[in-house]
Amino acid sequence: WDTPFDKPPNNHPRAAGCFAKALRMGRENGIPLMHTVAQLSYISAKHLGMCGLKSMKERGRLQKGMIADITIFDPLTVQDEATYAEGNNPSSGIPYVVVNGVVVVKDSEVLRDVNPGQPIRFEKAESRFEPLDKKKWMMANTVSSGVRFGGANPYGHFNCC
Repeated sequence: WDTPFDKPPNNHPRAAGCFAKALRMGRENGIPLMHTVAQLSYISAKHLGMCGLKSMKERGRLQKGMIADITIFDPLTVQDEATYAEGNNPSSGIPYVVVNGVVVVKDSEVLRDVNPGQPIRFEKAESRFEPLDKKKWMMANTVSSGVRFGGANPYGHFNCC
């Protein structure tokens, strides 16, 4: 990161508190904890995996052979603390976070110079771009009048609706 650790720019509170907020709102609205945790981890990873992001197929759950980043939180006290004025305030009630087997948050404090995470990217693919043939597009997407007059395009089709 090029941004100093002590003075990051102010962000939208969603960037710092969205997961804690989901857990808090689930708690306050009687949503089962396991359902909320699944929404925040497994369901998101499964959806991204189904969309072609292969590395997400091995994330989102604690299971032998899978990659697990673990957030240890207190379900009774986890709370989003970020506001619009202070968008970087860390959430409370999360004493430990383990990424790639390395502790990155200990006793609710982010550890400096500990960066075990790995980038998650789509594999490079060949372009699916096909140049557009204007005449073919006009024939397929406009209605022919059979007669060429003022409002029709050069192919005798109205640009309708």
